[in-house]
Amino acid sequence: MKMLIRRPRSLLLVAALAVTAATCSLSTANAASFASAASSEQAASSTPCNFVESLQACESTDPNAAYYDSASGDTSHCTFVFDVTWGDGGKITRTLTDPTAGHHLVGDHTYKAPGVYAITVTVMVTAGTCTGTDSVHTFTLLAPIYNDHYSGYVTPPGAYKSVSAVWTVPHLHCLFAYPPYGYAGAHQWIGLGGVSGGPPGSEYADVNATPLLQDGIVSLCRLGIQTNQPFWEAVPGNTAQYFSKKVQAGDQIRASVTYKGGGKYEMDLADTSKTHGWTAHAHYTAVDTREGTTAEWIIEPGRPSLQLPGFPNLTLADFGKVTLHGASYSTDAHHGIILGGRYSVTPVKFIQGTPRNPAVYVSPVNPGGEFYMNYLTKRHIK
Repeated sequence: MKMLIRRPRSLLLVAALAVTAATCSLSTANAASFASAASSEQAASSTPCNFVESLQACESTDPNAAYYDSASGDTSHCTFVFDVTWGDGGKITRTLTDPTAGHHLVGDHTYKAPGVYAITVTVMVTAGTCTGTDSVHTFTLLAPIYNDHYSGYVTPPGAYKSVSAVWTVPHLHCLFAYPPYGYAGAHQWIGLGGVSGGPPGSEYADVNATPLLQDGIVSLCRLGIQTNQPFWEAVPGNTAQYFSKKVQAGDQIRASVTYKGGGKYEMDLADTSKTHGWTAHAHYTAVDTREGTTAEWIIEPGRPSLQLPGFPNLTLADFGKVTLHGASYSTDAHHGIILGGRYSVTPVKFIQGTPRNPAVYVSPVNPGGEFYMNYLTKRHIK
């Protein structure tokens, strides 16, 4: 069974904008201030963007944005009034009186659609001898890629040397009528390479992708019964290769794919449950000697039509919820980068279905490399 992400049908990447910051400082020698003490680095991945004065730009697939400021020095007897406009018609006013030292939430906002939003913050001092300074930030809200098969996260094009994650094999709801033959799938895997295609201007449109090297668990509903098989695969290159190991729903899986150089890859899988407890390894040498052009963390129903012409693609099985922990990747410059962490790239969210009818909900990635996916499609009882 080949599992491929080479040419998703829809690869729309939409940029959005906007947020601001504000600073206030005493005009006296006591040097009281109302300003940010946070890093100027851009917040990464799909975590919400929490803006401070020094953070001038942030991008995320999470539609929630917030603005914080912090007081320092002697701000007693001072009152600050913040006016925040979010760029989509929304605005708030927040008053802070005699603020204590530390960060203060001025306001937060949820955007309803991807786009470019200009957010401004103005500060007025209505009491005391403090002063305020207006400021502006930008926020990029990334649109997910809706497609007919894949859900999860994919890194932007680059050069990736490894990918890894840990998850628990889900319990599939198999006692439902899955057309056309009662078969359905919810395969969980991580991989390097393989993503290309989309309309001109999309992030992956002109990518000359390296082969997709992947490993994980093939979970199937077969006439009302769940089966699970650990596998690895190279696309193009070979069909799915299955490890002769037992896996049950509820087992914890640790997976990684590592590029060793010279076209050589290593796939490592481990079942860390007390019931089975095994490790498995495989090696593959590709003709293409470049590092992986992307890294992926995916759930998909499966495409038997790639091996069996005329056999329809599987329906996505009801997998309930799957949480991936410790999602990470490596590049030449950095090893063990936590997805969603401080040094992470901003991954692109993939969702099977359409904006009006998604099959899966994909959560934001938290700074510890954790995210979850929920099955959304309605089921039909036999």
